[in-house]
Amino acid sequence: MSFKKLDLFRGITISSDHKDPLYLQIYNEIRNAILKGRFKAGIRLPSPRLLSKIWSVSRSTVLLAFEHLIVEGYIETKPKSGTFVCQHIPDKYIEVQSENAVDDDLSEVKIKYSNQFEFINKRFREHRKLVDIPVPFRPGIPDKNVFPISKWRNASNSIYRTGLLESTKLPLGYSPLKENLKEYLTVIHGISCKTEQIVLVSSTQQALSIICDILLNSNDGVVIEDPGYIRVQSALYNAGVQVHPVPVDKEGLQIPSKNEFKKPPKLIYTTPSHQYPLGINMSLKRRFELLEYAKEANAIILEDDYISEFRYSGVPKTPLYGLDTGNRVIFMGTFSKLFSPALKLSYLVVPERLIEGFETVMSMIHRGPSIHDQATMSLFISNGNFQKHIRKVRKLYSEKRNYIIALLKKSLKGHIEIQKNNAGLHIIGWLPEGVSDLEVSRFMAENNIVVPALSSYTLKSIGNKGALLFGFTGWDIMTIEHKIEKFCLLYKEFLKGR
Repeated sequence: MSFKKLDLFRGITISSDHKDPLYLQIYNEIRNAILKGRFKAGIRLPSPRLLSKIWSVSRSTVLLAFEHLIVEGYIETKPKSGTFVCQHIPDKYIEVQSENAVDDDLSEVKIKYSNQFEFINKRFREHRKLVDIPVPFRPGIPDKNVFPISKWRNASNSIYRTGLLESTKLPLGYSPLKENLKEYLTVIHGISCKTEQIVLVSSTQQALSIICDILLNSNDGVVIEDPGYIRVQSALYNAGVQVHPVPVDKEGLQIPSKNEFKKPPKLIYTTPSHQYPLGINMSLKRRFELLEYAKEANAIILEDDYISEFRYSGVPKTPLYGLDTGNRVIFMGTFSKLFSPALKLSYLVVPERLIEGFETVMSMIHRGPSIHDQATMSLFISNGNFQKHIRKVRKLYSEKRNYIIALLKKSLKGHIEIQKNNAGLHIIGWLPEGVSDLEVSRFMAENNIVVPALSSYTLKSIGNKGALLFGFTGWDIMTIEHKIEKFCLLYKEFLKGR
């Protein structure tokens, strides 16, 4: 091979400090050189041994990069001849032009994102930095160490062995699990319903998407809590409906005035048992007022009871569904907060008049969660393991909650005010007036501590007093103690630097 051709490869820089592994750097460099026309079709590549010397890497690293290039059709080997750039890469994919070449509008797709995507993308990027990194104190993460893996595996294996799955199509969910849920809802929540009214879905977002498909047009309004669940905000904006953020006070979602919107909303989303993220339990008076407002607006209420199993003291109030006399409330619960986010399994109790709509949409557009997971959960409940797990986890989370509150009060008395509530997977710490919760949250994220700012959950301003969310469920006591100590030091440092 000529010195000139070897110079092409000597010009490739491979670094152990790069974020990509060495073999992937080699793969990308050779692939880009081919696509940009620097390595012409049919050119013979130096041997992996020679390249390993040029780049100061192991021969096996070069071979691994070559394997990927061969599989994808960029290079090919010829017996007793060597390795060559493939001849059949279409010219239109080679990004090189002559001096007289004319730009072709078709050479690159001009992508214009939708308005709703631009909004969601902006929220997601901030959300990922300040909320979604799985380190302390990200809210809503179950303790993976208490997941009853052996009992769950036994139930799962039993489903495989005995073939308990129904053979018919199940657009609304696995019948035995729906029977179990009917009994559970009656005993725990005081909800009386028919099995046919229970619909199994994968998540809150899917539930909202289905409801929008059935009930809403693009110009219809949806009332949501502000602050509120970010993924609900995104799902509704993506559906193209008119989103109406409504403030929350000490009694829960404030009731809009009759003339607040150009036309009455068609859907109201609320978390009355434990408002997310503030943790407020909607008063009984406000519940009746909300039902009356929905009646006058002819609106459906989606009641998201995502966390009522984790109430550490006191008696839960009757759900909106149990107070409703007009068949206008959809009740929703989830298993993911009880077990793992990886278990995409939630459920709805829908008014009988909506069953047909759900059946149609879930047959033609959406697909429900894994039938195997549904059958496993059904057997898990039947065996009595579900209630045992809830009792065990509730006790553990209560201990962690008390511990993190005690640590914060001891170390940051006068600097953070802990909000009182008796449920949930996170606590709220209110900052002194004038201290930006977003700035504190960003400062902590730079130091590998996640304490989401209350402001990041709002669509409108929350005023001059911010707050931080401390999730406590996903980490052991020692980790909580170590990270709170680090947080306190950093927080005091932040306050001094203001």
